[in-house]
Amino acid sequence: MKILFFGNDASRSGAPISLLTLIQGIKNIEPQWEITVILLSGGPILEKYSQNVKTLIYTPPPKSKYLRFRKLFIKANNEVSDLPAFINNYKPELIYINTIVPIPFLIPIKFNCKVKLICHIREMEMVSSQFLKGREKKYFKEIDHFFVVNSRIEKDLVKRFGVDKNKTTVAPGPFDLYAYPSKQIVKKESKFNIAMAGTPTFRKGIDISIHLASLMKDKNVCFHWFGEISNDKLIELEFEICKRNIDGTFKLIGNVDDVYSRFFEMNAFFMSSREDPFPRVAIEAALAELPIIYFKQLTGVEDFLNNDSLDLGIDYLDYNSIISIINNLSKDEVLRRDIGRRNRIEAIDYLNRIDTVLQVRNCILKLIEGN
Repeated sequence: MKILFFGNDASRSGAPISLLTLIQGIKNIEPQWEITVILLSGGPILEKYSQNVKTLIYTPPPKSKYLRFRKLFIKANNEVSDLPAFINNYKPELIYINTIVPIPFLIPIKFNCKVKLICHIREMEMVSSQFLKGREKKYFKEIDHFFVVNSRIEKDLVKRFGVDKNKTTVAPGPFDLYAYPSKQIVKKESKFNIAMAGTPTFRKGIDISIHLASLMKDKNVCFHWFGEISNDKLIELEFEICKRNIDGTFKLIGNVDDVYSRFFEMNAFFMSSREDPFPRVAIEAALAELPIIYFKQLTGVEDFLNNDSLDLGIDYLDYNSIISIINNLSKDEVLRRDIGRRNRIEAIDYLNRIDTVLQVRNCILKLIEGN
């Protein structure tokens, strides 16, 4: 059985790590399946992909936009061919896409090659509108099954775009819980350390975090941003941080091999995203037993945490409430530990209730067998 997987890139971020974990899980269950992955660009975990599965990176024609692609090019082992021809020759029985980005150019290929198509939606409205340009209904009716990372996306598919609910499955992650041991004891720092993570963009709220740090620069608090940063973006952010005089309390950490272990050095996690359907890094923060501060109804945090009574979910851009929560947490170590332990328990319980690898594998078999 031949299955072709599509991913966005090999960055050390939620969706690429989830796709790699999914492929590893499926290969353990179905070692006889022939699996190939096509990524839209490379990244720091590309080698891990290549160690587990045949991995190809395509290079689009110069000056092309995602939505204008008609022919894409695969570059691997110095061989180049257009994407429709590659898929036609490879003859996969099913294509699984881990992001909405390839939808516009894969729908025509689906018809030409007569192949089943699964889409795992990990994006919300801001990203969807950028890449699908209001054509969601047209594209979505051609997809055979949807996996979505939270219940809000599922409701959106059904109500806004007319997708049959029987063609949707809520499936976050997946996660290998053995890779997330319980909290380790680390040396206490003099400052109260708050972790944040992601690509430093408007959607991820890098500006929100910097402004928060500037409001608290006279407090005994240090903010740490984990995530890949381009050189141009780094110059911009360092300029802003310097001008706000927070270079001593706002640290741009960049990419790290094991962000989970670094979380043991932190005291809390601030989910600054304006939109993030299933923030894998927030799950990791919960597993590291950190209190999580987040904006209500904007991310997938509420799907796996039931901490309403703790008032760590706040209204959008309510800086006064964020500051109040941080002050309370910094003064009460017992409260922090209690919240952290509860977060880990709730995150594990949530992940144990949903076996994403098995769900995807069973769906692939059902679609291919026509049942």
